[in-house]
Amino acid sequence: YYVLAPHFTIDWASPKGGRAPLDPSSVEQFKDDKECQQFLSDSAAKQGYENTKKLADINVDEYLALVYVGGHGPCFDLAQ
Repeated sequence: YYVLAPHFTIDWASPKGGRAPLDPSSVEQFKDDKECQQFLSDSAAKQGYENTKKLADINVDEYLALVYVGGHGPCFDLAQ
């Protein structure tokens, strides 16, 4: 995020739109990780993941790249 944000407009999206579901066990697991906590408390990032666009409303032809973040989320949650 921090490498791309200065150079690109980043749109955030999730299956239902709105606040992205964060995995509570992942948040707990990385509660002492400085970089993760910086991201979770960053106002621009927080604005993004708390106000996502609905995936069905995204036109992929309008983007240079798509990035799916997460581990089991993209593999299992998005597939359903």
